[in-house]
Amino acid sequence: MSSDPYSDNQAPTVTLISPEDRLVNTGAPLNFSFTADNALDAQCKDQNLTYEVDIDGEPIEGLDFGTMRPGECIQTQDITNLSEGAHDWSVYIEDEAGNNVTSDSRTFYVDKNGLRVSLISPNNEHVSASPIFKFRVSGGTGLPFNYTLIVDDEEVKRSTCDGSDNNTLEVGKDSATDYSIKAPVPDCEDKTWTIKITDCAGNSYEPDPYHFLLDTADPGRVENLSVRDTPGETQWLYTHDSPGLYVSWDAKAGGDLASTPYDVFISDSEPHSIEDMEKVKSTSNTSLLIEKYGGKPLVYGKDYWVAVIARSKVGNYNKCFVAICGPVQTYEDMNITLDPGWNMKSVPKRLLDSNSSPESVFGKNSTVLYWNGTSWEVPKTIEPCKGYWVYSPEAFENNVKFKPIPSDNESKDMTDSLDFAPGWQMIGSTSMQPVAWSTTLASLESSNTDYKFSNLITYSHNEGWNGVIPGLGLTSITNGSESMTFNGDLNNDSVPRPIGMLQNEGLMVPGQGYWVFMSKEGTYNPSASDGTADSIPIDNSLTDNSAVDNGNTDNGTKDVGTADSIPIDNSLTDNSAVDNENTDNGTKDVGTADSIPIDNSLTDNSAVDNENTDNGTKDVGTADSIPIDNSLTDNSAVGTV
Repeated sequence: MSSDPYSDNQAPTVTLISPEDRLVNTGAPLNFSFTADNALDAQCKDQNLTYEVDIDGEPIEGLDFGTMRPGECIQTQDITNLSEGAHDWSVYIEDEAGNNVTSDSRTFYVDKNGLRVSLISPNNEHVSASPIFKFRVSGGTGLPFNYTLIVDDEEVKRSTCDGSDNNTLEVGKDSATDYSIKAPVPDCEDKTWTIKITDCAGNSYEPDPYHFLLDTADPGRVENLSVRDTPGETQWLYTHDSPGLYVSWDAKAGGDLASTPYDVFISDSEPHSIEDMEKVKSTSNTSLLIEKYGGKPLVYGKDYWVAVIARSKVGNYNKCFVAICGPVQTYEDMNITLDPGWNMKSVPKRLLDSNSSPESVFGKNSTVLYWNGTSWEVPKTIEPCKGYWVYSPEAFENNVKFKPIPSDNESKDMTDSLDFAPGWQMIGSTSMQPVAWSTTLASLESSNTDYKFSNLITYSHNEGWNGVIPGLGLTSITNGSESMTFNGDLNNDSVPRPIGMLQNEGLMVPGQGYWVFMSKEGTYNPSASDGTADSIPIDNSLTDNSAVDNGNTDNGTKDVGTADSIPIDNSLTDNSAVDNENTDNGTKDVGTADSIPIDNSLTDNSAVDNENTDNGTKDVGTADSIPIDNSLTDNSAVGTV
């Protein structure tokens, strides 16, 4: 070694000689050779280099490491025990100073036993005009091979296969790998096919051919395709709806259909073909409910296109005449139900312009009236917040659809409110679920203990008249019928009982109209009080299922409108629930404590209308001080308007 000082911090170099990259070994022993040099050869002639030969990232057994002189060519002993398939090899070199280098990797193939090829399908089957040919190859993992599809002894020039690069594939890691080739085939009834495989060693394999039958006929177009908005579920107590499209079509005749012949597709933009659409489902039925697109629920008011195709047993369908509907929309909706005679009704949200007229909502044979605070009027449009008197000569039910809320959440145009002067006003429930009147009418609250209105009443065909006096926690304002004595479960009762819900549960129900007596000016704005949000759950913990108070009674009087956990203010109620002093000619001053004077100007002393009747008809829902419009009532009606 030279005595001249030097610094050795450079890695050595290595050059691979054999086997060359992509060599195919078919049986002869393999020799691995390479050479290496030290970067400081002139100063380090006496230094040795350490080497290690790796195959597939692991040292060769028996040749873990060795030493060599710089510039020396190393040739390993014969290697004969490598498995069939593709392998990588490289060399690691390190000098005495600890500097090291790993060569680039080379690939070689061991293909001693060759490949095994077999056909899978089609085998004596009917296929479409662009059939899929399946075959299986086994052999050394990673061995590349070329394939050629042969139909009727002729090579198919155009074909596709997943994972193929210029008709080249590789044997998979499993013991056998299946491959699928798709290719167009000329028309002919009886045809043959096979596959020709050539491995990396130049060996070719060609199994005996299979037969197949070409079927290019399609079942034709699906007829009478219909796409409708799916109606929600409406009960008298609540309405539940979710966006959905109901799709139906006529069944195709013939025995050439697939077992699940119909494919349903949807898109939110106008498609040119079904390839532009998302597949919903394959089905053997002739109807389907679509609730999602792109993995998300459908959107109210959004345009969609729906297509249905019928496939034959081999998958053919009529590409030129695909049955398609669009644009179609789904909307939030509810059912409006009328009893024969007079009804108090409302709608909880803004209606679509196309179905917002009184005739569209309540039917052509109905009579619809609205009290604007000073006079009766016949509305041109049915609006939320407002209550309506609706006369129907017979029972009637109709589905109405609501405007969708803008997707940008800019719902300013969707906000409704009404400015009220003192006196009787007609209002409507503005939720799809039952909501506490104190929530819906929170905008009419003067303070925590005072409201701008004194009475809240409604009418029901099954119950008559009744309501609540919010400021006092009392209920019976007029003579109701069953609502005061019904002790069942109102939530599960199929007979509409809006008065029972108002009195016993303190809830306003969807679709019902109400009278409210304003003691001072106010603005009815349900959205400001969250009275319109369907997402607000009803707190059942505050109600008794029997609608009867179990604990906090006051000497036999139900504390209506309050939960059992809310104490009753006995100072505001009569212990006997009967007025002892301030009666007016035998009529109880309903809803007032003895200490509160009765306003006789707003009530009839006999609780019956004495003056402002209209040819025998009671002016229902109005005080005597409100003039009756005889032109709007029917002379033979009794106790209705």
